[in-house]
Amino acid sequence: MYILLGIIATGLNAQYILLLTSLFVFLFLYVLVKQKKIMIPKNSNFYIIGLFCISYYIISNKNGNTIQTICVMPIIAYYSGLLISYLKKGDENYIKKCIIAIAIGFFIHAMLNYFTNIGSYNRNIVDFWLKINYAATLQGIMVTMTLSLLFYTIFCVEDKIQKIIWIICIILSLLYLGLLATRTPIIICIIVTIIELIIYLKLNNKLEKYLKKIIVISFILAILTALYYCNIFGIKSMVERSNLFARFSNESTSDSDSSRFETQKLALQSLINNPFGTRNDLGTLKFCHNLWLDIGKDVGIIPF
Repeated sequence: MYILLGIIATGLNAQYILLLTSLFVFLFLYVLVKQKKIMIPKNSNFYIIGLFCISYYIISNKNGNTIQTICVMPIIAYYSGLLISYLKKGDENYIKKCIIAIAIGFFIHAMLNYFTNIGSYNRNIVDFWLKINYAATLQGIMVTMTLSLLFYTIFCVEDKIQKIIWIICIILSLLYLGLLATRTPIIICIIVTIIELIIYLKLNNKLEKYLKKIIVISFILAILTALYYCNIFGIKSMVERSNLFARFSNESTSDSDSSRFETQKLALQSLINNPFGTRNDLGTLKFCHNLWLDIGKDVGIIPF
């Protein structure tokens, strides 16, 4: 099953919705025929997601901005996960394999995009399946799970070959983000890694055991920093040629960020002034580039 999940996560031939729907139908019918039952979710998260989807659909439809898939796809995806967990009796090791398979599938899609667009100066690179330019933010989502496995790779993976493979995947993901010039997945990676480290060491009382690893990692980071500033192997030149570096060093970037913060303030005001959402722009921008606030602006306080 986890291999199938990995294939679906690649978005094979740009058919994410068809593949996910097919998975749901297969799992539902399998449980119905083999177990002779319809699984009724007992997880409150399922019903919270359902409430979100239904309220989002009704209000967005009223506002003339309907996105049909939001009404059903999150529910189908979550229910499919519950069915897999049910069939495997909540086996945590199997669920872990499923999560890693999904991360690998998204990573493969990202690498197909990366190697198709190497040398591009357009952040919104061409998607391998769709053959059209796709928003950099959405492209960055594809490596978020892989980067979030940084802590897992360093501290939990014991097999050396597997560890090396994951490190290569993480490095390629960072190179991919350099092409996209998007920062959010990097920030997510740092925050997730720090939180995981603190929780793991606290729960397992292994601070002393892993102190040596932390020191080694810090030493490696110091060496890499020195190599960068001395431009050994042309590392600095390669980084400075990337779209991400150009975005950081571009003065217009700080102006853009300032504009986004201002737009986010307007989004909060809009949430209060328009409790059921609005199609109006936020100042000079249509979106404020914040998932929660954009939902609040479009469809109001209930889905938010």
